[in-house]
Amino acid sequence: MTSLTSLAACSFRTFACKLTCRVGKLFNKDCRKCDCESKPKCPPLCNRHCPNGHVIDSNGCATCECKSPVKRCPPVCPINCPNGKVLDRTGCPICQCRPVRPLFPKRH
Repeated sequence: MTSLTSLAACSFRTFACKLTCRVGKLFNKDCRKCDCESKPKCPPLCNRHCPNGHVIDSNGCATCECKSPVKRCPPVCPINCPNGKVLDRTGCPICQCRPVRPLFPKRH
């Protein structure tokens, strides 16, 4: 499609275009044919330094929100725990198994 224009210039044709577009629609010069925009129009990035990068929105655009730092846990001993390992106060597993709960609790 050549000479595409924005949706605003062809607003009277929006209902005639049957395409479902994730980003937006583009129309040719006489507003008779439509096509989907391939790339989102991202707003300018704010001037904020983020050591872990910026959060990306649903359109694939960077936002002014910073990504949280990635939590790193130290290596843990190689024991097999059927219910998983106990977590320390920072949320990292330690070399201790969580207790096994019986399938049927004892009745007194």
